[in-house]
Amino acid sequence: MKSAVYLDIEDTPELGESASADAELIAATRAGDAAAFGQLYLRHVQAAARLSRILSKDRATADDLVSETFERVLAALRAGKGPDLAFRAYLLTTMRNCFYSRTKRDRRVEYTDDLTPHDPGEAFVDPAIAEQERHFAARAFKRLPERWQMILWHTEVEGDTAAQIAKHLGLTPNGVSALAYRARERLKEMYLREHIQEPLAASCKWTTDRLSAKVRGGLSTRDTTKVDNHLVGCAACKYRYMELTEINSGIGVILAPIFLGLAAPAYLGLSALKWGAIGVWFGGVVEGLRNAVGAVRQFFQQFGGRNTALAGGATAVVAAVLALLLLADDGAEPPADAAPATEPTVEAPADEPGDPTDPDPESPSEPADDPSEPADPVEYSIEVDPSDIGLTAGVDGSLPITLTAPDGGTPRVPTWHGRAPVTELAGPHARVAPDRLTLRLTLPEGISSPGGDATDGWNCEKSAPKVTCTRERLRPGQSTTALVPIAIEDSVSGFQEVEAHITTANGATGSSVLRFPVSPPSTTTAFAATDATGVANTGNTLLSCRPALICGHQLTDNHFSIMKPYKAEGAPDGAGDDAVSGATLSIPAGAEVLWAGVYWTASEYETPAKVRLAGPGGGWSTVSEQRAWDGAERPVRQSAATVTDLVRGSGTYWFAADPDALPSGVHHYAGWSLTVVYREAGAPTKETAVYEGLAQPRNGGSLTLAIPGGEVDVAYTLWDGDKTLRGDTMLVGGTVVCGGDNLGSSRSPGALEGPNWHTFGVDVDVCRARARAEPTTLTIAVGRDPMEIGVLAVSTMKP
Repeated sequence: MKSAVYLDIEDTPELGESASADAELIAATRAGDAAAFGQLYLRHVQAAARLSRILSKDRATADDLVSETFERVLAALRAGKGPDLAFRAYLLTTMRNCFYSRTKRDRRVEYTDDLTPHDPGEAFVDPAIAEQERHFAARAFKRLPERWQMILWHTEVEGDTAAQIAKHLGLTPNGVSALAYRARERLKEMYLREHIQEPLAASCKWTTDRLSAKVRGGLSTRDTTKVDNHLVGCAACKYRYMELTEINSGIGVILAPIFLGLAAPAYLGLSALKWGAIGVWFGGVVEGLRNAVGAVRQFFQQFGGRNTALAGGATAVVAAVLALLLLADDGAEPPADAAPATEPTVEAPADEPGDPTDPDPESPSEPADDPSEPADPVEYSIEVDPSDIGLTAGVDGSLPITLTAPDGGTPRVPTWHGRAPVTELAGPHARVAPDRLTLRLTLPEGISSPGGDATDGWNCEKSAPKVTCTRERLRPGQSTTALVPIAIEDSVSGFQEVEAHITTANGATGSSVLRFPVSPPSTTTAFAATDATGVANTGNTLLSCRPALICGHQLTDNHFSIMKPYKAEGAPDGAGDDAVSGATLSIPAGAEVLWAGVYWTASEYETPAKVRLAGPGGGWSTVSEQRAWDGAERPVRQSAATVTDLVRGSGTYWFAADPDALPSGVHHYAGWSLTVVYREAGAPTKETAVYEGLAQPRNGGSLTLAIPGGEVDVAYTLWDGDKTLRGDTMLVGGTVVCGGDNLGSSRSPGALEGPNWHTFGVDVDVCRARARAEPTTLTIAVGRDPMEIGVLAVSTMKP
């Protein structure tokens, strides 16, 4: 009876006058008649619910109270106890007693997620882990620019004030404080980044490079969304993110004892147990560091100068660990030391670059001990992810351009009569100089921008053929993405080129030439890359004809045959009664699969929502539809899913689908294809894009894609190509290539049944051709054969 209370009691039907009296129902219940108690329940549950909602705090608790009350009454009646006449009064009294009992019981229960007061446990620290953490700290410190290392050394090891440091470095005290804050924040992020191992897959690299920035809150809104979307589907990256989050939450508590010593517990408010565990970890380090600091101090006093403060590897290690103590003040704003009264100043923001007297920042410093470490960037990086564009010819969209501020190095900035760069005027009229990012884009012919909001603080103004976008400056290492609004003409397709330049008021610059794909009409870009080396595909039919005698005739096709679901011989175990066919995929040995997509279609407006795919030597994997397109000219549907993780390389792949979800009869067709983009070591890289959808050119129409000259590889998937109809061709630069005048001839060379196997409306193949050096076009003309163009994976040499 417990589950009954979860029904909507307000809709419980009232019992008519013919219903039995309560006394009769009570007697029947005592005799074992469950139906009688059911009538009592329906008759009195509304009254019980009203009282339970008065006694309880929420609906769920009220429902539990009603359920428990009816259970108690039923148990009492079956035991020969309970009322003989006044059922409702007894029921409500039982409910109050039940409520009082639950209240007393809850008072004796303590809800907590901290069992330390009851079971303090035993502190344990792994010496190997402690040593590894110190190693990470040293590496993180050495990755900082030399100037930032020096600031941290003087503020945290030497204990100098901002005013003292300002005299040595030619900065204002405010500039020193702001620069120290930037150095501390960057050190936190670099320390977290040291905990990230190499990505498990190429698709994870972009995310893993930004996990530490996400933990520290330094990512733009768009990058944060992109990282979150990746974490949803990637368990490995999600584990890394959780690990970094945990490290970041406790990093100040762990590292503070090295600098604060015995004052750390009071400063951080630690319990004796927690302090004991930390003391076990770092107790042996403190004394050694004190001695090391004394020795380093003597060395600096004898030989030290501005450019030699951190010359030795051992010094860098000591400085790294000590500098990390700053993480105990995680989240604090940079202090603002007062400037001398005789010199009016304006307080610098948290990321004030500060030093106008620094040596040329275009010459980044080398790490103290590790010449293999890359130099820190001093310019803004400008990037476009070609696989994340989604632009289509004739459709307005936005161009996502990601900018990242330099991690280290400070560009030379203009001064105003020798004063600090943040001031333009002295005295009471001092004001902060503008310091905004300015992004200038030169757009290609056929693409324009109306200007307007570009999200994340960006605003764009049109100035054809250029567009200028501005926003507030970034913190060191911070990223932002400008979604620049653009309008694309119908004639534009293929990879396009945009020149991008970034400037700021403080002299920082950046420039890049960005290339991104625009898909032909009626298609979208599934994947794109500028560092792939080739494309491949394979596929087969899911229908064959009956009777076999007619199927063997060379002039037959699906429009003249009765098509039925096909099951090939030799399929892996577990295929069951599904329609099954196999095909061989060929890619270079050792090549890395960058992306793979499986496509399946049927000559109706329905396809199976789930199919199965089996790779070489592996079992079946269920694949769910992720994308789908319906035909506009006639009933057809194409489904697609990304299956990069299921494709390991060359070999036989099997595809299975529910036969009841496939069409049958004259003129029908159904099939599948597998398209792969790969990268082969040592091979020349190519611009590659996979265009997917359902392009249906009719009446002699065509689909055209702009390509650069030279070699071109096209992995294509066509549906409903007829063996008996000609005039459908593929042209590169106006010259017919691959297939002559019958491109869609119901032929898929990778099909297991043989290269001449009739695949009945399914054409899956790769065309390799060469054109002249100048830019040209790739065209698929349908002629008299009205086909559906499902997939075009095009790989060309970079211009």
